[in-house]
Amino acid sequence: MPRTTISPNRTASRLAARAGHSTTGLMESLEQRALLAVDLAYTELAVANNSLPGGEITVNSTLTNSGDEALATPFSVKFYLSADATLDGGDTELGTYDNNVAIPATGTLGFAKQLTIPDGTPLGGRFIIGVADSGAAVAESSEANNNGSGAFFVGNTPPSVDTPLIGPFTGMTRTSTLTIIVLSATDDDGITGSLDLTFWYDVDADGVLSEVTDRLVGAGEAGPNNSYVYSGPVPTFVEPGLGRIFVKAFDGLDSTIRSGTFTLNASNEPVVQGITATPDSAVSWGEDITFTATGVSDPDDSGTVQAVRLYRDTNGVAGLQADADELIGLMARDGMSDRWSVSTVVDSDWGTSARFFAQATDSMDRVSVVAVSPPRDIGTAQFTFTARDPVTIENLAGPTGAARRGRAITLTATGVSDNAELVRFYRDADGNGTLDTGLDQLLAEVDPNAGSASTEFTIDPAWGAGAQKFFAQGSDDIGLAGETESLDVSLVANRAPRVRSVTANATTRSKGQTLILTANNVTDDDGQTGLAGVQFFRDSNRNGVFDASTDILLGNGARVDGTNNWRLSLVVPTNFRNGLNKIFAKAIDIVNVRSATRAIDVTATRNTKPVLGGFTVTPAAANIGDRLTFLATGVSDNGAIGSVRFYHDSNGNGRLDVNADTLIGVGTRRPGGSYRRVFTLPGGFATGNQTFFAAAFDNLNARSAARSDSVTITV
Repeated sequence: MPRTTISPNRTASRLAARAGHSTTGLMESLEQRALLAVDLAYTELAVANNSLPGGEITVNSTLTNSGDEALATPFSVKFYLSADATLDGGDTELGTYDNNVAIPATGTLGFAKQLTIPDGTPLGGRFIIGVADSGAAVAESSEANNNGSGAFFVGNTPPSVDTPLIGPFTGMTRTSTLTIIVLSATDDDGITGSLDLTFWYDVDADGVLSEVTDRLVGAGEAGPNNSYVYSGPVPTFVEPGLGRIFVKAFDGLDSTIRSGTFTLNASNEPVVQGITATPDSAVSWGEDITFTATGVSDPDDSGTVQAVRLYRDTNGVAGLQADADELIGLMARDGMSDRWSVSTVVDSDWGTSARFFAQATDSMDRVSVVAVSPPRDIGTAQFTFTARDPVTIENLAGPTGAARRGRAITLTATGVSDNAELVRFYRDADGNGTLDTGLDQLLAEVDPNAGSASTEFTIDPAWGAGAQKFFAQGSDDIGLAGETESLDVSLVANRAPRVRSVTANATTRSKGQTLILTANNVTDDDGQTGLAGVQFFRDSNRNGVFDASTDILLGNGARVDGTNNWRLSLVVPTNFRNGLNKIFAKAIDIVNVRSATRAIDVTATRNTKPVLGGFTVTPAAANIGDRLTFLATGVSDNGAIGSVRFYHDSNGNGRLDVNADTLIGVGTRRPGGSYRRVFTLPGGFATGNQTFFAAAFDNLNARSAARSDSVTITV
């Protein structure tokens, strides 16, 4: 930059004017002289990287002191984001670099500054403008050279990738190893720090990569010098002839696509030329349709076609994927023609449009190649279908107000459309407010009648109190589910049942006698269907208060037909305390709510032994093989006779030993309190004078005194 000079005439005039003198006469005494000065110039500004909005860039700057005097004054450098290289009022300030380093005359200063690109900055080319000595702290000989600028890009720039080389370059067959080489692929700006290469086969031969229509071959593996390689078998979906493979380089934000061509030699695989359908117009869900594969053959006659399979494209990926697409069925050959057919029913899962594949397999286990779309649509076809109108339900009605658990309620679906074959009723078991047929509880399936369907059911106590949502959903003759209607019903907590009183057939019973307990007028405001039963307990701890954890359950009562009474009949057991025993009755509903306790006192007395008045055995003399008649008479008990048993004094000690003597048998009760049994003397029975016993046992197994009689037995 030019040095600053001061004119001697101008300087002299200023001095004289300040002193109030004329400048005449001073002109000749002054000389021209060059004064020392600083000149700060922005000699270089470069942006090191591109950035997305919100990201950082690095700005490298070089400043030069072009003057002949050292710069020692601290100064600042401001940076602006601009759409062009000229600073104006519309530019955005990004940051400041504060410098405290002296710059000698003709010296330079280099520094780097990190700046953040504001969020929302439009993508595209931008400039960073640096303004040296932005605060005008330095007196310079020129301010015109204090700005510098550098261009960069806001956004990501796509990676660069070479055209793929595809081999083998000659003689490629299905048994060849497919090799794809990209000599160089780079991500120049490095914003994402990643680069992935994938290779795709141009299925529809349109020269444009579509990740919906075209098929993925595989991913490239990084090699030396930014190269990428794929190696693998020739995919089965690649068709013979001229083909194209795309390479897609993706840096996480943007992609670059290149392609290369190759030739796959034809082989002797079977062929399917096309698919037709009958009827050929739009077919509705649930109707019959016949698919026919045409032009099925083995071109070189090295094998014969053994099977043709029809598939439906279920995953939307171009080309047949036998392990993923739906197998509709095996097609049958039409006589000796080249046509193979299969009939099926249009499934609603097919939607209104579906693509089908036919693939032939020959006797050499070779399969035909299946392509996906025009112009190479051999072996595939796209068909359209007509959707059915869904079954509709206008309203679902139920009980008004709250409902109680254990009671029956009725749900009614009205306005059911004529195409409904069945209406299903559900409970929202998972509580998410949405019908989930695999999770929610199916309550009933009902055939609709005249646009209506109803079901009655008992509210399960396990559903708990609170809001319950119910659903009704219709389906048509092919099982296609229609729209859903719902109803919210509030289930309230149950009220406790009531027992008016408890009575007994007698207030004093001896052990072994029958005690009949009756809970009278048992009611439940939630309905008799809400009653689970009536339980009877004995106050085993004798505290006069019902204790569910300690008092002994005697049994569950049974409802007396035609009444609200519940009755329990039991034999007074030996564990009843002699004397007063308090009996409790409690009603329980289906949600285990218990009534208030009702009680009665029953006195238990000791059990008495039964009585057996007489015993005879006839005849008094008998031979082996003869019949003996045992008769016990005068048998009685304060409770109930359990049995009368007859014994043989097999140990000959003249007294009854029930654990040692032989039991002949149990007598049969006869009128008048007698018991009889007929016994045939078996071979080997003891001979001579033999003694027999009779003993009565009551229902508590107490035994009477034994009675005996003798018989003389001969061979």
